Amino acid sequence: MPYSNIFYLFLVMIQPQQFIPLALISFLIISCDNSSPENNEDQNAEITTTDTISQTEEIVNIEEEWVAEYTSNIENFANAVIAEDITAVVNYLNFPLEREAPIAAISNAEEFETYYPTLFDDELKGKLNEYLDNPDIIDLSNSNGTIGILNGLIWFNDTGNKIVSINYSSAAEKEYQAEMKEKIRYALHPILKNYDSNVFLGRTEDGLFRIDETEKGLRYASWNGDQNMSDEPDFILWNGVTEQQGTAGGWTTTFDKVDTQYILDQVDMCEDPEDCGLFLVIKDEGEITSKLTVTEITDPFEEIAE
Repeated sequence: MPYSNIFYLFLVMIQPQQFIPLALISFLIISCDNSSPENNEDQNAEITTTDTISQTEEIVNIEEEWVAEYTSNIENFANAVIAEDITAVVNYLNFPLEREAPIAAISNAEEFETYYPTLFDDELKGKLNEYLDNPDIIDLSNSNGTIGILNGLIWFNDTGNKIVSINYSSAAEKEYQAEMKEKIRYALHPILKNYDSNVFLGRTEDGLFRIDETEKGLRYASWNGDQNMSDEPDFILWNGVTEQQGTAGGWTTTFDKVDTQYILDQVDMCEDPEDCGLFLVIKDEGEITSKLTVTEITDPFEEIAE
């Protein structure tokens, strides 16, 4: 029953000779109004709305602070490169810094300082200058935790303070790369000389293998034990298939040999750290018979005869 009706019955029940102080009646009216469910719901809704607005503002502030942080870090990196402040640039790097095969990875700060003019040439510095005038951000932090600039030529982690990869190759680096390819091609066993580019080179506890892109598709060559690429491979497989494993960045490259499969498996997302990494998985009729940890070879000249 509405509180106004209750109050009306209360007045009717009072005898004419009885006197009810006006202050008491006023108190009853106020008490009834303040204790109504409708008012309580309105107050709760107002509190909930206020909390939601506060939480939203807090999230927005955190987002703005995070964007300001990675933007500032990337700008500082660009300025350091342009100013040739190698010490500052090194702080953004994790070694080894991978370069496109067959160029060996840059292992430390000393090697980087020597290679610096080749990697960060005038063209790349010009692109970084353009970036400072008109920032070009590719934000993939919600999918694989990276942030790119210059249309994907340089990728940073989600705070912009470490470089994940540099996909830029200067004219000098491309020329050097072509020279290295010819040296590797000359040193390879003759049966492997015809290929367009090397996709992967790695070792397991059982031996060495390499994957090449050729006119006929992906080619897999394998050596047992301590053999190197100058030796004749134990076997060769063709028509490999590379597949992306979800959006987390993992991938597989699979080669078939009758009922046996050789799979180079890169696992980037896992619950147990030991399950992440590079593995050579061998399956026989669909069943895993071997899973070996792979060490990627970043200097191919270590695996050819002198």
